[in-house]
Amino acid sequence: MEEKVSIIRTHLKAAQDQQKVYVDRKRKNISFEIGDKTVSILTREVKELRNKRILLVKVLLRNHNME
Repeated sequence: MEEKVSIIRTHLKAAQDQQKVYVDRKRKNISFEIGDKTVSILTREVKELRNKRILLVKVLLRNHNME
């Protein structure tokens, strides 16, 4: 029984890794402008708590209004 569980876990891990590779290839860098400021999303990470998932985003904010 434990052998089957470990085999299923390895297959699930392989499938998840395959999906992650596919999504990472398709993901585009998001950048948009608000007035004279440019906002770029650098990284995204999902942290999982007991029953919730929290998305952590690292953002680069550039101010182009140099005087």
